[in-house]
Amino acid sequence: MKKFNTLRVIFTLIGLGMLAGAFFSFQSTSTFLETATAKPGVVTDLIYSRSSDSGTYYPVVRFEDEQGRSVEFQSSSGSNPASYARGESVRVLFTPGEPESARIDGFFSLWGIALIVGGIGAVFFLVGAGMFVVPALRNGKAETLVQSGQLVQGGYQRVGQNTGR
Repeated sequence: MKKFNTLRVIFTLIGLGMLAGAFFSFQSTSTFLETATAKPGVVTDLIYSRSSDSGTYYPVVRFEDEQGRSVEFQSSSGSNPASYARGESVRVLFTPGEPESARIDGFFSLWGIALIVGGIGAVFFLVGAGMFVVPALRNGKAETLVQSGQLVQGGYQRVGQNTGR
C-alpha cells in the first residue's frame, strides 16, 4: 500500500511539472510570436542525425535579417522523413535584432515542444490523480452505505454448482 501511495504522488507531481513546463513553453512561443519579424528563407541543407534506433533530418535555413545580412541556422525540430526539401522556400520568424532566435514558421517548429510535453504531462497527471480519486470514490460509497444502509440478516440454505448455461 505504501508503494501505491508513493507511486500516485510521483505520477501526479511529474504530471504537474510537465504541464507547467508545457505552459511556460506555450507562453514563450506566444511572446515570441507577438514580437517576431517574418522574412522569407530557403532550406539550404538537411542535417541527418542518427540516434541508437532511428534518424532525424534537421533543416538548415538561410535568410536575410532586417539589415540585409545573410543568416543561416539549423532548426531545432527535425523529422523523419524530412519535412522540407533542399531549395524549398520557408517563412522564417525571428526577434528583431536577434537573428539567432530564428525559427521556421511551422506548427510543429513553434508548438511541438508544448504539445508533446503537455500531452505526456496530462497522461501522467490524469493517471496520478485517478489513483487518488478512484479509491476516494470507492471509500465514499462504502461510507455512505454504512451510514444510510439497512442491515439485512441472512443465511444460506445450500450450495450447488450451476450447470445450466
